[in-house]
Amino acid sequence: MAAVRTLDLARRIKSELRASAKSSQLAVEHARAAGRLLVTAKKQLSSHGDWLPWLRDHCGLSPRTAQGYMKLATLSPAQAKRVAHLPLREALRTTAVPKAVSLQKIYQVVVTCKAETDQRDLLERLIQEGFQCRALMS
Repeated sequence: MAAVRTLDLARRIKSELRASAKSSQLAVEHARAAGRLLVTAKKQLSSHGDWLPWLRDHCGLSPRTAQGYMKLATLSPAQAKRVAHLPLREALRTTAVPKAVSLQKIYQVVVTCKAETDQRDLLERLIQEGFQCRALMS
């Protein structure tokens, strides 16, 4: 008799775990849908200064939270699939942009190019992007 009860418990446990996994997938799907709606709303509220008050007053969201939902909405299908199984908070965390790091030291990077023209092209691109560079010939 106890074996029957424990088998029933095991069946119910598995059922709840499946529902839990599906629920977290649905949370991410709903968050992506909300993100798409937020993107649409932001486009419609294009006048300067309308978006943030509207977001606060009508959605109860902080700009940062809304930004996370909007980033979830713009994930490629492959990226969306990678976060679909995650809890919502973790899925949102994957879209966060790392905080800028201020480097206090000078770092040296050595790049080996096969041709001198490749080296010059790379050097010019890096200088255009604001890096202080110099070419060393060996």
